[in-house]
Amino acid sequence: ILPQVPADRVAFGNIDPAGIFRIGTVDDVKEKVRTLLEDMRSFKNFVLSSGCDMPPGIPIANVDAFFQALHEFNS
Repeated sequence: ILPQVPADRVAFGNIDPAGIFRIGTVDDVKEKVRTLLEDMRSFKNFVLSSGCDMPPGIPIANVDAFFQALHEFNS
């Protein structure tokens, strides 16, 4: 759908909060973030995000992995 979103509109993209953030591993989070960012590379109006509200009990290491993978991608 992103090719149909006007360039002056922001589109947010999902990392699954329950399946990846909550029960995934650090490596799962990093892989999903890298894959999503690579797929969305050509869209300047794309913003990386979780899919919706974050459930309780997410390992802080997974949140750190999300931001680390974003940082590594942008470096």
